[in-house]
Amino acid sequence: MAEASRANGVVAEPGTLRTLVVALSVAGVCASLVTASVVALRPYQEENRQRPEAVVLLDRRASAHTTGTASSSFELAVSAVASIVWHLSSADLRVLHVDRPLKGQPRPTSFDVTLAHLARVDTDAVDIATLWHQLSNGIAGEGALVAVVPTPDAALLRWMVRAGRGFGARTAIVVESGRRPRRGAEVLTADEAAAALRVAGWAATVLREGTSVADCWQDLGRQRPRSPGAMVGT
Repeated sequence: MAEASRANGVVAEPGTLRTLVVALSVAGVCASLVTASVVALRPYQEENRQRPEAVVLLDRRASAHTTGTASSSFELAVSAVASIVWHLSSADLRVLHVDRPLKGQPRPTSFDVTLAHLARVDTDAVDIATLWHQLSNGIAGEGALVAVVPTPDAALLRWMVRAGRGFGARTAIVVESGRRPRRGAEVLTADEAAAALRVAGWAATVLREGTSVADCWQDLGRQRPRSPGAMVGT
């Protein structure tokens, strides 16, 4: 994405989330679902107030995203993440945003810090499998997990399902990117990936060009995730 569109850390191109306009008022449904789950878990987490209550993951692998326009999969993904983090933070939840493997015990960050990061973040060669492995080992707690990901292949989908088992609530927004999968990967469509996650106990929806973040929240609000006992690929 062009640096000219990021003056003072804010993307100025109309239509992108980083104008701070798109997502700051449309995620109430999603936030309320996640918030309710976290509040229910709070009696079991009071002993450690430094642990995050909600983890918001952005998969920003360059190999999996399109970039360069307001409707690219990466801009859509960042839009969704900023919206989620803002609303969860506004609900006084301890939120941790992650987009790379963690070093040491992570701590929640403020919305301002996360927003400054999102205003400048770009795609990269991220080892996303390692991050999913860390989450599956409980490094970020057991509250709520919200994952914003480009269409995963079958192997990454299994990592997501395994990591999700350790969280009290699991939500995914699968961003349709149109990128070709890596050679040898088992191909899934965005809709197939979201359907598989729902079977595994997640609330899951698809964000694609022509739909809005608000559409995703409405779809998620209609869902009743199945028991996490229904697993995928295990």
